[in-house]
Amino acid sequence: MKITSLLFFWGIVFTVLIFIFMCCAIGEDFIRHKNRRHPALYKYVIFIFMGILLTVFSFLFIILTATNILKIMSGIDMSHSPLVSFIGMFFMGEAIFILARYFAYILAPEFTKKSESEIAQVQKQTILLSILNVFIELFIIWYYRDVLWYVISWIFC
Repeated sequence: MKITSLLFFWGIVFTVLIFIFMCCAIGEDFIRHKNRRHPALYKYVIFIFMGILLTVFSFLFIILTATNILKIMSGIDMSHSPLVSFIGMFFMGEAIFILARYFAYILAPEFTKKSESEIAQVQKQTILLSILNVFIELFIIWYYRDVLWYVISWIFC
């Protein structure tokens, strides 16, 4: 596996920062509400699941576009394709937006200045966007699972 772009290192830093943001957001919320725990723990589990999926997706995207792993495994060279890079960056930006919106309107709605009906409407939209985003990320990760397992085994072996 050969690194074909210097953006590989920026992508790894970005992926680590996404994971750190997710952990800090959950930790800060737990510390802020330590005397009154939220009864809906499943909301945090969903947020953590979405954050882990985003981290794995961004790691896989960086591996696919900044290395020659696909050329080695299946003869496809995506490392110099600006369209693939643009689509991946757009999807990662959208996923980060959905993750931040989920945190703002579902985990911490008391800090918004909207009315209760507007918050309920935004929460419904955010849940729908989250479900669609999770399905898309799971499909992409499943589709490139061989590449992901190869890279994980290469890193840890």
